Amino acid sequence: MLTVVIFASWLPAAEATPTERGTAPNLNDFQLRPATNQDELLDRVTKLDTKLSKLGVKNILEQANRHGEPSTSLETCNSDATARRTLSSVSYCFNASDSGKIGGEVEWMPQGVTTVGDAKTDQYWNTKQPILISWYDKKPTTPTNTDADKIKGARVTFFDPETAKYQHVLLVYPFINSFGNVSYMSLRTTQKEGYDSLHAGGIAWYGNYLYVADTARGFRVFDMRYIFDLKEAKNGDIIDKNQIGYNNGKYYAHGY
Repeated sequence: MLTVVIFASWLPAAEATPTERGTAPNLNDFQLRPATNQDELLDRVTKLDTKLSKLGVKNILEQANRHGEPSTSLETCNSDATARRTLSSVSYCFNASDSGKIGGEVEWMPQGVTTVGDAKTDQYWNTKQPILISWYDKKPTTPTNTDADKIKGARVTFFDPETAKYQHVLLVYPFINSFGNVSYMSLRTTQKEGYDSLHAGGIAWYGNYLYVADTARGFRVFDMRYIFDLKEAKNGDIIDKNQIGYNNGKYYAHGY
């Protein structure tokens, strides 16, 4: 069973004593180089915005289609998740369809965690205090009818600790297809067919942006104001789990 264990992560920590403080990093040691196709990517997102409905973070949490299992005490809902720790304030386990066992056949593997406490000073997004968890598609050794190309990329779970409800959102890379239509594909280590899923091993939510670690090249940036809702879109399809992107007048996202 996969577990999210929260150690009051959005509360301020006690200040370290002088002997505990490390040397601050030198900003001159870091160089930020925007992607050369940044303007093109932004233009593609703008084009998608004219084609699809959007959904805000608060509405995602209120309409979430899954429900986790919160712990009923200081004991975690999955003791294996905290076997080497003695303290926890609360824990949540995902439902059965999202759970797995180490060494078992697991499609999605959890990776990074960030909270609204990273994003905003008041630690609230509207009236909510969301937790975000990233996952990558692990490519099951046995093909299934819900994993046709076995490369779904990365997704982010929006989790509401107040209700334990959550919703998965697929991260995608926008492009213009051969017919001139704006489309998108799953996140890959290189954005071409045949490359593996991006691991999304670390994430940070800051302001309106979600920063996702790239496997080998810095990080990807996603605007939280552009979360598209295929369920409400007249040209969206959330039934077909095998397709992604624009095809024959409809937008798909592996069922997300």
